[in-house]
Amino acid sequence: MLCKLLILNTLILSLAWCFTVQASNNTCRTESACFNPNVTWSVSDGEITDVCHNYAYGDWRYRRCRTEAGKVFKQRCREYKEKARNSQGDIRERARRQQDLFCISYRP
Repeated sequence: MLCKLLILNTLILSLAWCFTVQASNNTCRTESACFNPNVTWSVSDGEITDVCHNYAYGDWRYRRCRTEAGKVFKQRCREYKEKARNSQGDIRERARRQQDLFCISYRP
């Protein structure tokens, strides 16, 4: 009886060890699974241009970057709206210019 109990205990501990090793191994199986795009853009004449120009047009990285850029522009639009609403003077004017820049680019 004691031998069966020791074997069962060993089996349970080994299974628990296997599952914790698999859970802690956070390596990516593919490049796209761990891809975090570097969203870049240029500003000329008060408009955002060349969004994600650091990736090839049509590439899956470019499409993923453009999706992330939309999220970034949405967040910046929200931040500058709040800043324009809660500030005054020169800070409000700068926030409104930035709000116009990012809210038009976001296109909700």
